Amino acid sequence: MIYLYHGENEFALQRQIEVVTAKFAEQYDQAAITRLDASEIEPQNLLAEIVNINMFAPRRLIIIKDAEKNKATWDMLGENLTRVPDETDLIIVAAKPDKRTKTYKDLLKFAKVREFTNLKPHEIKNWLSEEMRASGIKTDTRAIDELITATAGDSDQQARLAAEIAKFQVLGRPVDVDLVRQVVEPNLATNAFEILGLAIRGDRRRVTAELKQLRESGEDANKFFGLLTSQVFAMATAVFAGSDAETAKKMKIHPFQLSKMRDLASQLGDVVMRKRRIAKITEIFAAADAKMKSSGGDPWVIIELMLAKLGH
Repeated sequence: MIYLYHGENEFALQRQIEVVTAKFAEQYDQAAITRLDASEIEPQNLLAEIVNINMFAPRRLIIIKDAEKNKATWDMLGENLTRVPDETDLIIVAAKPDKRTKTYKDLLKFAKVREFTNLKPHEIKNWLSEEMRASGIKTDTRAIDELITATAGDSDQQARLAAEIAKFQVLGRPVDVDLVRQVVEPNLATNAFEILGLAIRGDRRRVTAELKQLRESGEDANKFFGLLTSQVFAMATAVFAGSDAETAKKMKIHPFQLSKMRDLASQLGDVVMRKRRIAKITEIFAAADAKMKSSGGDPWVIIELMLAKLGH
């Protein structure tokens, strides 16, 4: 059987491969599983590996990755799909195959095609709840929300959450909000959101304490400033353009981030006041950006002084 696994959700895709390989190894033999990187093998050698029957392994599982990155290899696969032996299970892994190519269209005819897309915010929540339950971990909705918030800025949030679940399994305790805050290290984007919220509410003492902790941890001030700026951009979008899924897609903002910034923007006052405050905040950030680039001053001090003005 031939399979095409593709899509941007690398975590879900790799987990599916792990499930398939584990089942195959249990039913047949681990030695009958072959993993090939198409970028490291000549097309003809790859073809020979696929179409030849191995008398020492009557049943085989072959996994090929990155074939779509080489046109000659991709075309060759499409031309030889019918030559794959019945005794061979072939999994073609492609991050982003060109759906206009003949090979892709032929795969739709001859293979089982599965696309792994990134989960939407509500799907992440449902997935996390199911994973915690399957792992035997007792938790509640507030802890689930706290986990999602703490990991929201990760490029591969599912992988990060899976790692955190493994920690909770070792602890063997029910997971509540307090435990999440003790165990899960918020990423820098989460810190940026939290600190921006504190600044807007005028909590200068906590802002200073949080910035001090970031500075002492060795974080890059310019990177943190960039994250703060992206949060303000998302908040301005929520105020002036809305926070629906279509807006998030058009402005290339994660829907979860946009919804969080919409909630934060609600603390700025009524609709008219929100727009005024956002305009003022944007001016403050622009002035700080100019200082960061030209003054040669301590960037953390510039950030702290900038944030101090947001609550006015």
